Amino acid sequence: MYAEEYTKREKLIRLGLIGAIGAAVVFFSEYWLFPLIEDFAVKPHCYQVFDIQIGKYIWYLILCGIPLSVFLLTLPLIPFGVRGLQDGQYPPKGTKVYRKTAIRFGAMATLQSSVQILMPLLLFCLSVWGYFQAAALSPVDLCHLDPALCQP
Repeated sequence: MYAEEYTKREKLIRLGLIGAIGAAVVFFSEYWLFPLIEDFAVKPHCYQVFDIQIGKYIWYLILCGIPLSVFLLTLPLIPFGVRGLQDGQYPPKGTKVYRKTAIRFGAMATLQSSVQILMPLLLFCLSVWGYFQAAALSPVDLCHLDPALCQP
């Protein structure tokens, strides 16, 4: 027994959208994000958001912000995993797939659905743990950084 597959047209449309979004992310990263990160590495004391100096909160951005961002990206997996647990099969009833996929029942289906629920929850726990770890780390010492580097 196999899950229903997308038609060739649906596959092309979906893969085209994913490709366009991926190309936009690469373009955005290459021409805005990476130069911003490089500049921030040289002069972290020059960046402020809502009158809060980002250099003081760099540990929060790394240890809490990154896992929280990935958590938000994986959040749509939770309803999919819950449906799989309710239906007792993986993939859940009515779900279309890209390639020929056998429907699994029993322990393997429960395991796959549980992983889809646990992955976002573990990322959220990692973000909360990172928040408390960042509080314990020493902040970046901004008094040793040259304020003359900050040019409008």
